[in-house]
Amino acid sequence: MNFLKKTLVIGSEAFLGKAFLKALPESEGTHYKSIDPKKRVDLQSPDITALNLCKGEYSHAIIVAANTNLALCEQEKTAEYRSNVEGTLDLVTALLKFDIQPVVFSTAYVFNGNTGDYNELSDTNPINEYGRQKELIEKKLPQICGDNYLIVRAGKIFDSNFSGTFLDQIHNDLINQRIVRAAHDHIFNPLLVEDLVDAVIALQKKGKKGLYNICHKEIWTRLDLAREIACRMNINPDYVKAISLDEIESPYRLPKKTNMSCAKLASEIDFRPTSIFDCIEKILKREK
Repeated sequence: MNFLKKTLVIGSEAFLGKAFLKALPESEGTHYKSIDPKKRVDLQSPDITALNLCKGEYSHAIIVAANTNLALCEQEKTAEYRSNVEGTLDLVTALLKFDIQPVVFSTAYVFNGNTGDYNELSDTNPINEYGRQKELIEKKLPQICGDNYLIVRAGKIFDSNFSGTFLDQIHNDLINQRIVRAAHDHIFNPLLVEDLVDAVIALQKKGKKGLYNICHKEIWTRLDLAREIACRMNINPDYVKAISLDEIESPYRLPKKTNMSCAKLASEIDFRPTSIFDCIEKILKREK
């Protein structure tokens, strides 16, 4: 199956939403702050009547709208639960009436981070509220959709532009000679946003359903990434300070080992993500 109808992007002004809109020129986007009611969807009360949807017009709806602020999810559980869980599921229910397959995003934070190398069948056991909300989405979506859904469990996503994602933050701190406190025990698979988008679109085109981990095969610690960037910038390595996640005071807990296996994905599509070394070089070349 290589035919892909139009895609609806819910949360089109978000980091991921913008990336999907750029890659899918035939898509339409909505945002909860849009002044146009035909382009506004608010997960607090996800009424899609004004979108004037017709059956057969859209094959998928990519739902990237969510509150991903971990501190806010922890401190305002009820409000964020309404958006991230109840509102998302209400939206999915409404979309299914138009035969639109939902594409919903999850996170490696559904795991406790004790072991790492998680696959799609690994037991979930989140240690923060955001992870718990995403775990509920993963469990409830099949109950609502049967098998007509796609869950993308994404690794750590970044881009190489001036967007403020974590590689950008490390680079900016170093270029301004600010100390970078980087955890040696924060282990993950960073992935360029364009590679994530390409993988999702490939899954859509093949009519895939179910849960997929989408992440890089490369496994990094935040400390190693910071040191690599400093080295390539010829910055004094003393500007990178090794810490543990245990030292960070926060209203939420972070799982330490969030690296996942993308073997299932790689067996079903041609998935060749950009090397992290190449991504770092691209970030550094922006100033030349």
